[in-house]
Amino acid sequence: VLKAEARRKAAEAERLQEQNDELMGEVTELRVVRERLSRTQEELDVRVEEIMRLQAEVAPIRAALSESVTKLSDLMQNNSDSVDKRVFAKLLVTYFSNPSQKRDVLELMTNILG
Repeated sequence: VLKAEARRKAAEAERLQEQNDELMGEVTELRVVRERLSRTQEELDVRVEEIMRLQAEVAPIRAALSESVTKLSDLMQNNSDSVDKRVFAKLLVTYFSNPSQKRDVLELMTNILG
């Protein structure tokens, strides 16, 4: 009876040792995963800081670009409303120098001035 009990206890001890070995292997794996997770979190923190820095650099550039686009738009609007002085001066010279083209020049001037 004692031998059977000893065999049963030995088998139980072996089973428990195997379970312990498996659990220790899982603990080791979990430690590796935790270390990887920690490194990944550190990398993520660095990337987030870099993104924030780049966004801070981009903000004034975007503002300057927006201001430049507005100025350019205003400038183009102003230019479309004005007549090039050189073109109009040539038309006046043509008007006075070529009497045969007076009517054509006057029509062109009228079209330009709207």
